[in-house]
Amino acid sequence: PGDTVILNDSAIVTNDNTANGIITANGTLQFNQTTNLTITNVLTGTGNLALINTGNLTLTNSANFALINANASAFDLGISLAGGSLLIGANGGNRLIIGSVSNGALTINGGTVKDNYGYLGLSNVSIGTATVSAGGNWTNTNELAIGYRGNGTLTISGGNVSASNSIIGSQSGSNGSVTISSGGWTNTGDLTVGQQGRGN
Repeated sequence: PGDTVILNDSAIVTNDNTANGIITANGTLQFNQTTNLTITNVLTGTGNLALINTGNLTLTNSANFALINANASAFDLGISLAGGSLLIGANGGNRLIIGSVSNGALTINGGTVKDNYGYLGLSNVSIGTATVSAGGNWTNTNELAIGYRGNGTLTISGGNVSASNSIIGSQSGSNGSVTISSGGWTNTGDLTVGQQGRGN
């Protein structure tokens, strides 16, 4: 706990069956590459994944979540970007959950996160937060839910967030909140506030 593992250029991560293909990050797993790296392992723990360079990191591991009846990549830890790209699935084609059964936080100070569907606070015991600052971009090619069944908070302070449709307070019992001080939030379709939960 508290230690840092740095993945520099040419570093690879292999799926070790003796560890059941799980990477536990209770400290900081730092992606410091200028090229491309794909990690197929499950990433878990209470620490942080930090992208600090210009490379592209693709996370392909996903599991089925009955609450959304679909596969998704879920994180109950901190993810931060200062540059580069974080792709959830090949070309950003998978679903991203921040806060599935506990607390998760996504902080984008630079670079881009791309996924298919985004969820902040999936279950009724979870909290998911996302902060997008100047130079940061979060692209959801389909829907973004801020508070699905749990608590979700989105703060935009200079960065850009996009989705086809967005829901603040999706399912019953959820709480969703969005604050924009600068930057942009683009929905090409509908924006729903308080669908079945509470939204503001």
